[in-house]
Amino acid sequence: MQVHKNSTQAMRTIEALIAQTKGQFFTVAFIKQDGTTHVMNCRTGVKKYLKGTTTVNRSITDVKTPSQYLNVWDATKRAYRSVNKETILWARVGGVLVVL
Repeated sequence: MQVHKNSTQAMRTIEALIAQTKGQFFTVAFIKQDGTTHVMNCRTGVKKYLKGTTTVNRSITDVKTPSQYLNVWDATKRAYRSVNKETILWARVGGVLVVL
């Protein structure tokens, strides 16, 4: 387990670990907009369920500022979700737990 007091360093660690997964599943806990905590099993790189043209594909990945949001595929809901990086509490990626 890695515990970081510097959230910027922890976020960089999480982003680096997620980038290394190359589509493998990981778990992230975050605070939703309504203030509740949510734990999600998800992955990046899923394009199977995108519909439409390149414009639609681009809008899925570029709708929100890439630096603030993490676009993932929620395995439970079977839908795309955006996670606000600023509200992430912890992430477990490849067996490594990073707590913010």
